Amino acid sequence: MNNLDVLEENLKNKYEVMQKINNMNITFEKNLQNTEDFNVESLEEYLDNKEILINNLESLEEETINIFESMKDIKNLKENEKIRDIKDILEKIQELSNNLVIKEKQTKKQVELFLSNERALLNINKKTSVAAFNYYKTMNKFGNVMPQFFDKKTD
Repeated sequence: MNNLDVLEENLKNKYEVMQKINNMNITFEKNLQNTEDFNVESLEEYLDNKEILINNLESLEEETINIFESMKDIKNLKENEKIRDIKDILEKIQELSNNLVIKEKQTKKQVELFLSNERALLNINKKTSVAAFNYYKTMNKFGNVMPQFFDKKTD
């Protein structure tokens, strides 16, 4: 396997990982729009899975750089089918990369909105808990208080 074959295989792997990230983002965005099924645990799972893919992508990028460095004489190579295939893959990677950047910005806004709503719910729950605790504390100060109003039934 020559350097061009290794480079082509590396770029194909890189493109596949980027497609997985893109598909994951699309699924995540759909789930995020359906707020009844979406929760913080879903967000954490998405981020964990995405982190694995991004680490894989970074590793592939390092390999790509190393391959390019080992092929410093690539300028001397004549245009052949393998080089055209590599150029096609690079164009696909660039296009997908641009789409991912745009989608990431949109997803970030949606996640920030979701987290803002979650914080608001937490604040409401906190205030409710504080009010219930204060009521409980106040009522304990009074002990057993007899009802203040009595029915006056006449037979």
